[in-house]
Amino acid sequence: MLAYLTHRLLGVVVVALGVLTITFVLVSMIPGDVAVFYAGPHASGQLINEVRHSLGLDKPKYIQYFAYLWQTVQGNLGQSASLDEPVRTAIWQRLPQTMQLAAAVIVLELLVALTCGILAAMYEGSLFDRIGAGLAALGVSLPGFWLGTVLLFVVAYKLSLLPLGGYGDPIPEYLLLPALTAAVPSGFWYSRILRANLLEILHADYIRTARSKGLARPWVVLRHALPNAIIPVITIAAMDLGQLLGGLVVIETVFSWPGIGFLAYEGVQNLDVPLVIGTTLFTAIAIALLNIVADLLRMVIDPRVRLG
Repeated sequence: MLAYLTHRLLGVVVVALGVLTITFVLVSMIPGDVAVFYAGPHASGQLINEVRHSLGLDKPKYIQYFAYLWQTVQGNLGQSASLDEPVRTAIWQRLPQTMQLAAAVIVLELLVALTCGILAAMYEGSLFDRIGAGLAALGVSLPGFWLGTVLLFVVAYKLSLLPLGGYGDPIPEYLLLPALTAAVPSGFWYSRILRANLLEILHADYIRTARSKGLARPWVVLRHALPNAIIPVITIAAMDLGQLLGGLVVIETVFSWPGIGFLAYEGVQNLDVPLVIGTTLFTAIAIALLNIVADLLRMVIDPRVRLG
């Protein structure tokens, strides 16, 4: 186990280095002069040069890269020029809101997946099964920004049932629409994955043996088949959780939810290079670490799984 964790954690370091490098190169290719952006379109050349020097933009790109890499190793993600505060501080301030949204999305996803997936497998070929297949196909086809905008227009604007985005008290009222927008489409898709796994397992010999002993079908599904069938769903959900902790840029932007995704959007809008790199790096590390957690959960759920 220790050797496995050491190997995977080293992989996280490699992933973080790769993401930081690629993001730095891509951000450096964005057209426009960051110094002009902050100094203002009517600023003098001297002021623009002073801003460029203060941001370290007057140095060669490779020197900027290694300087940022070194400060990142020390735990410093740089200073956000648009927020006038350290990037690390900005991320930690937005993390609670992102965690609230991520937790709500995961809970809703699993509720939809378990309910629809189990019923679809138990009643294979039924009308419910076909409706579930259609909803799964529809869910993965609908853009998040479109679905979120429609929900805002109908539920919040026309019916005035929920707030028009933002963040406040009571939190569940502001949380419900963005969580539904992100969770329901993927929840239906997960239900199809769970259904396919359940159907395969329900035809296994040990399941037929359990049925021959007179056990009720719902008990056989829940007690014997579900623990094995749900492993891929948990693995995908853990990967999704890493992405959610990094922020859902589109969903958070549509609903003005003050999370890390909206923070990344603000960084792009303001050409804030440290903020863009910092939020991207945080997301990558969160996904990599939660992949490790997913593997450990697989081992807990199914003792036959061996980590190598």
